[in-house]
Amino acid sequence: MREVMLKAQELADAILASEIYKRSKAAEDAVMQDPDAARCMADYYEKERAVREILNQGDDMDAAELAEAGQALEEARAVMKALPLVQELQEANDACNRMLQNVNQLLQLNMNGGTGCTGSCESCGGCGGK
Repeated sequence: MREVMLKAQELADAILASEIYKRSKAAEDAVMQDPDAARCMADYYEKERAVREILNQGDDMDAAELAEAGQALEEARAVMKALPLVQELQEANDACNRMLQNVNQLLQLNMNGGTGCTGSCESCGGCGGK
């Protein structure tokens, strides 16, 4: 078990040192330091919370209230996604998530008797050679 945990720590360190992760972290920091981007994201998350609260009312939910809250959420999403810093954050997070999914797929493949990464990207397509 100790060896597994040490290798997991090595993997975590490699992920943290990767350019993909660094890009994601830098984009997140940039958004949080930009007042407009931070405000737009906070507004979006507040509207998302309001929609969830309405949905949690179950049978007592007011359809008109849900439609209004849903429209406000979509408007907040459009404003937020129009910001270049938020666009970069989304792209960076997508790349980071793909990397983590590829790591997970590689682990699962190896655990299920597969051969793992051969080093040849011609036969794979998983990590995109990154």
